[in-house]
Amino acid sequence: MIRARGEEDKSVWSRLKGNELEVAKQMLLDNLGHDCAYMDAISIFKDERGIPLLKKCVETLDDNYCYERLKAAKILYDWIGYS
Repeated sequence: MIRARGEEDKSVWSRLKGNELEVAKQMLLDNLGHDCAYMDAISIFKDERGIPLLKKCVETLDDNYCYERLKAAKILYDWIGYS
């Protein structure tokens, strides 16, 4: 419910350092799917490896995931000017 209401504490991502940060990034990249919290985290990290994964979400998610598609597109637009 915390995620659904947008009350998730995203500041935790900025506190990760070193190996913890790299492991967290890899976990996010490995499990991206249509989870908006993972999309948010990738947008915070600005890890270039996330760009093709977010593009894939925009291009392949069906209409049942309209919000998630728009979220991924917005992140890409803000990050790299994705049209």
